This record gives sequence, structure tokens and C-alpha cells, in this order.
Amino acid sequence: ILMTAVLLTLLTTMRLSLALAEAEPRIFFHSNRESMRPDDQNCVRIPWNQVWSVRADGSDLKQYTFGCDYNWFLTVSPDGMRVVWTSQRLGFSPSQYRGFSVWIGTTDGSPLVLGGTTSQQVLVEYGWRPSFSYDGQRVIFMRPTPHPTTGVQYNQFYSVAINGTDERRVSFTDGSVEIEPMYSPNGTVIVWTRQEQDNNDLNVWRMNADGSGAARL
Repeated sequence: ILMTAVLLTLLTTMRLSLALAEAEPRIFFHSNRESMRPDDQNCVRIPWNQVWSVRADGSDLKQYTFGCDYNWFLTVSPDGMRVVWTSQRLGFSPSQYRGFSVWIGTTDGSPLVLGGTTSQQVLVEYGWRPSFSYDGQRVIFMRPTPHPTTGVQYNQFYSVAINGTDERRVSFTDGSVEIEPMYSPNGTVIVWTRQEQDNNDLNVWRMNADGSGAARL
């Protein structure tokens, strides 16, 4: 089951990180290679993770995000037009995981909105590890959420439309460690990796898109 969970995550990451909108497909990834713009002179020169892209043949390496913060854990929409990622651009509080935010941008740098000027913007102010639905219209992500009894924060899953509206909580689990949610191709099922409370094993679970019917695979 552990190998299944790892393989599922790997295959999905590979599929979602390939931008197909251009005649020459580009692969998006995050890297801690050294990067700094001329206007980032106040940055401490440490290996910040940033989002990069490269052509499928390894040529034309381009930096996509910049700044004195981490930008990582990304996926590309199925049509190759948009990318979502986790960022610390809004600040970070390690004690509560505050500051992880979900950002969205166009893969070619064009405006997100017709007639607009911004190609990147915050989608969710508190969340991380985003992934697109297969129709590209929604993003599912994780957010540490207090347990109603103990107050301890555990990851729960939420989804939001790509314009930042209609946010919904879609998981109500029991306090196990839940990570890496992904939609099925028809959008009716969510699969994810769970670390079991009793033995810490990693297993793949599934549930309906509305949060019902959770079961171990």
C-alpha cells in the first residue's frame, strides 16, 4: 500500500506539471537553485525554493516566481494554461502553519483576467499543496484545521473555484494525517494519502467529492 501511495503521487505530479498550451510543452517544477532579481538586494542569499519551467528537451530554463520567500508544491492545469502553487509571500507563522497561501498564475505570463494586467495572484490566503480538478475549474488544497474536541490542528481538504469564489470544506476526518488530495478524472471522487493513527502506515483513501463515503483502498 505504501508503494501504491508513493507511485500514485509521483504519476499525478508528473502529469499535472506539464504545460501543454505551447507548441513546445514546458515542464514546471520547484527548485532551490540560487536565484535573485536585481530588485531583490535585501534578500538574504539563501536557496529559496522558486517555481521554474523548462522545455521538454531541457532547453530554455526560465524562472517563474521570485522573491524572499518559498514558492513550491505546484501543479499545472490539465489544459496547460494555469499553474497553482504554495507560497509564503503573505508571511509565515511556524507555530500554526499560518502564511502558507495558494497562488494561481498563467503558464505563459498573460493576464489572468481578460483586460487585466496581473498574471499571478493569491487564490487562497491560508492553504497549501493545491491540485486542479480535471476540468481545470476547481482547485483542491489542504488547510490545517482545529479538531472540534482537542483543538489540535490537522489537515483538512477544501476546494475553491479558480476565480477564488465558492470555497468549500470537503473532508471531515478523525485527526489522522491527511495529505495530497487529488480529484478523479470525472471529478466525482477524491483520493489522498493517509497516515493511520494506530500504526503510522501510509495508505491510499478515497471519498466522494462532497466528502461522503470515505474508505481505504
